This record gives sequence, C-alpha cells and structure tokens, in this order.
Amino acid sequence: MLRGFATRAFFAGLTLLFSATGFPASTRLEGRLLFVNQVPVFRLATDARAQVLAAELRRDQTGSVRVEMVGTSAYLRWGSNVIATIEPSEAKLYGLTPRQLADTWASKLNPALSLPAIKLTTVSMRLAPGAVGKVGVTGSSAEVAVARSEDNSIVGVDVDGPGLTLRAYKPGRARVVVEGGDGKQAIDVFVLPFAAKFPQTVTALVTGAPATVDTVRGSIHSALLSQVIREPGTKLTYSIDRVTSLASGSRRTYSINVRSQAPNALASQGVVNVSVQNSPIPPMKEAELLFSNKPEALKGPGDYYWGMVGTDQPVRMLYHHVNRSGSELFVKVELLNLGSQPAEALLIPGDSAPSKNPTLAGLQAADQFARNWVSNSAEIVRIPANGSLPIAVRKLYIGQTMSGLCSIRLLPGGPEALTVRVSAMPPFPLDDRWADALNSSTPWHELGTMPVPRGLSEVWRPSEHVYAAPTLESDFSYRIGDTPTIFRLGTTAEIKRRDGSTKLSGNFGVIYNLRTILENPTKQAKQVEMLFRASGGYSGGLFLIDGQIVRTPLLNPHQEVVVTVFKVEPGIKRFITIQTLPLSGSSYPATITMRMREGK
Repeated sequence: MLRGFATRAFFAGLTLLFSATGFPASTRLEGRLLFVNQVPVFRLATDARAQVLAAELRRDQTGSVRVEMVGTSAYLRWGSNVIATIEPSEAKLYGLTPRQLADTWASKLNPALSLPAIKLTTVSMRLAPGAVGKVGVTGSSAEVAVARSEDNSIVGVDVDGPGLTLRAYKPGRARVVVEGGDGKQAIDVFVLPFAAKFPQTVTALVTGAPATVDTVRGSIHSALLSQVIREPGTKLTYSIDRVTSLASGSRRTYSINVRSQAPNALASQGVVNVSVQNSPIPPMKEAELLFSNKPEALKGPGDYYWGMVGTDQPVRMLYHHVNRSGSELFVKVELLNLGSQPAEALLIPGDSAPSKNPTLAGLQAADQFARNWVSNSAEIVRIPANGSLPIAVRKLYIGQTMSGLCSIRLLPGGPEALTVRVSAMPPFPLDDRWADALNSSTPWHELGTMPVPRGLSEVWRPSEHVYAAPTLESDFSYRIGDTPTIFRLGTTAEIKRRDGSTKLSGNFGVIYNLRTILENPTKQAKQVEMLFRASGGYSGGLFLIDGQIVRTPLLNPHQEVVVTVFKVEPGIKRFITIQTLPLSGSSYPATITMRMREGK
C-alpha cells in the first residue's frame, strides 16, 4: 500500500488540497520546492514567497492557471482567484521579467494540475531475478493509493515514499495494480533472465608447431560461440585482439569482453576467459586425397561427393565447383559424425570466397591452407554423435566458383570414421548466423555443429574419386655455371585412384616436395633465381620455400615471373626445401626453372 506517500511531506513542509480538473489535487512544500500532485514544479526564491503561494493554493478551484498583465505587474489567475502577483522587483530575483516568470510558473503548474487521480511514470518494466525496480506515482490520489501484485511469486511491491519498489523473484510476467480515489493504473513487470551471465570460462584446443595466429583466433571464436552458456537466440558481440601464435605444449588465457543480446532476455556484458591449449600432437602425412571435382559443374541441388576419414588416417580434401544450374545455389561441405560417440578431429581449412575467376579462387584457397599446413597448425574441433560440422558454406551465383583445400584427421577415442559430404541446395531465408557463415572461410565458427538430418546415413554413396598418398618427392638441383634446370609441374598423372583403375590428371591438390640443392663451385658468391612459367595456360603459383609462403601473381599463358632469388656462397652446396602443388582452376603443365642470375 502507499499510505506512506505523505509521511515525508508532513516533516518537510505544508500539505495543501485543491481542485484541478475535477479531482482533488495535492500539494506540498519541501523547503522552497513546491510539489503539485507529487510532481516537483519549481523552487521559490524566498521562504516568504513559498509560504504565500502555498497559502493561495489552498483555495478550491478548477481549470488552468493563466497569466494577466496590468502595467508592469503580472498576475497568476486560477479560476476566479489571483494566486500570485509578480512585481518587477521579485522577477529580478530570478533574472526574468514579471511576464517571463509568470509564464514559467504557469507552464509548470498546469501539467501537474491536469494529472488524473493515479498516474505511473511507466507502464512496463523489465527486471532480472533478484533485481529491484523503482516506479514513481503521481496524481491527485497518489497519497491515498494502494498497490498489489497479481503474482507475488514473480514480483512483489513495497512502499518507498512517493513511489513503488518492485522486487523481482523469478522469470515470468506479473501485473502490479495501483488504485486510489477513482483512479487506477497497472504496470506490467517482465522478470527476464540475462542473455548470458558473466564471468565465464571456456576452453579451446589447437595443435601446431606453432599454432598460428589465425588458428588461435579461430579457436577462440569457436569456443565462445559453442561453449558460452546463454539463453536461446542470444547473439554475442566481441572483438578478439592481440592474439599471438602459440608454441606446442603451451597454454594461454585470453580475457574477452563480450556483449550478449536476446529477444526474451536482458542484455548483459562481461568477461569470458578463454583458455587455449596447444596439444603436442605429432603430425602425420595425409594418407588420401578426397577429390570433389567430378563433376566440376553443379547443375542443380543434390549430393555431389561422399568421402570417409578413418581414425588417424588423415586426408587432404580438394573441392572445386562452378554453378552452372541457371539459378543461385547454396553449397555446403560438411563433416558428419554418424556414430554413437562424440568425435574430435584436427582441421586445417583453406576456403576461398566465390569468384567468377576459378583460377583466383583456387589460388586463394591454397594460400590460406598452406599458411597453417606448413606448421601443422590445426583447430581441434568437437563433433557430437549424430552431428554435422560445416567446413565450407557458400552462396554461388550463376557462373561463380567455390574452391577449397583442407586437411582432416580424426583422433582416436571416438567413432571409427567420419563422413564428408558435398551438397548443393536452393537458397533459403537466412538468420544472422547463416549470413555470417556464408561470408566466412571457417563457417563452423558461426554455425557450430548441427544434428545430422534424419535418414541421411541411408543415402550415403561413397565417391570413387579418392586418391592414395597425395605427396610426391623429387630431387631438384642446379649447379652454377651449368645450363638452367627445369621441373615440370602437373605434367604426368602419378597419383593412383584408390581402386587402381586410373590416375589423377594434373595432380591437383598433390603436394610436391622438391629436395633442392644449389651448388656454387666458383670462388665468388652467386645469385640463383627461381622462375615460374605458365606453360600450359592461365595459372598461378604457390610455394613454401623453407617454410615461407611465396605467392605469384596470376599469369597469362607463357608468362614468366621470378619467384625468389637465392644467394649461394662460394664453394658450398645450399640445401633448400621447396613445396608446391598444382592449384585448382589453373592450367598445367607449369614450369619451374633454376638459373644463375645474370650479372650477379
């Protein structure tokens, strides 16, 4: 109840009653501050004026206050009574003219006088469980009003001077009703959980020597979206800054400031501590190449590739498809756990944005892949039983190509195998997560894992395009003073299909390890240049030279570019590791040449 509303007024000043728009109005003074219907209207300059105006407001009148001027004096008239005469000397105390002061007082009095018997400062409030809310009550009957909650298990109401104190107990909705005189008003109180509570701690697993900045940042992103405890539909907003590479066996904790918002919850903000652990998992060569390129052209929705990844049998996967369907398509590459146990897998991604230039798409995908593959820098992803993890999700307009190259390794302790599926589907309405995923080269960070569609395991059809041991070793040497040495890339099909029936033309996606020796028999330091030539047509080149990425521009047919220059000291042999691969979308064969740099 609100019996206590008038208590402070008796101690602070004078309580007066008068009539406004048909309701008895209440006024009181707190020092020189005048309240009308529990609304503070203005502060008087002197105690004398406060007492005089308060006395005049005892009169029982109706209507609004108006201003009249007689000579230099202003009169405030309320009904038939003059409640204040303002002379220039008094107005000067306020720095105003009599007319200005009278207009100011009238403009403050009239809204307060026009209030109904009961008026709340708000009619709706959102509170968290355990929170306290304040609501002001004004009106001519505010002093004698009572209040009640229609559900005290959700929200309770207490008197707190000229207002309400609402105490939230548990999630739900309750109406608080306030009544007084012939007035009544209600407030709807929604007790809502926070979208997320902070602080929280989550964990992320990576591997690599070291795990690169991109891998560490990606693992933090994935951990936040998959592990932060929050209400359904919550959107998290954060920035991942100052990330560094992480040495094998090391652990580092990042404190991320996170904002959370949800439709049916209260927004919240706080810290999530992400502990990133680099597990020292020894690298393994990919045992097979899963080749999703036949057919290269997508003619419509459907499944285009099915493959399998066995425990500790790493695969390198290549996918390269162009939309020839005549309409837009969504294309998804996903990793399926059709078993009854959760799975952990190492994932090194390489996925390009869709492009009308298939050669550019292939080069960009391989570039992203190689920067992490060189140090075995991988995220350790978790896939629940009967769950799906999206490796790539892209929207392809007509004529666009999507291209990707990734490494997948299923760790022991879970199911015996994971399934890889490439499928195309018609476009569908997108929520924020899907919209973000379509623009990401790591869509599992945005979407997390999803349940495997019912009946999908029954239509599993293994592809025949699986190739064994997708790595080729070759010696490549050059002796200064001799004629240039050349190596032909992608000329001979050398990787057999698993069933032995054919070989992979062009060796796309196959890693070449060129064990390179540069010999300088002279008595002076010499420079040797390495060149890449687009012998077979429009193409690009990507090289790992002693672990460092070197990427060529895209070259027109028969165009040549210097990849790098090596300095070879006199009388020594310099040993170099060069790794490269035929890129999806490029034309082969291509030529790598080693020769002495002229004039050096």
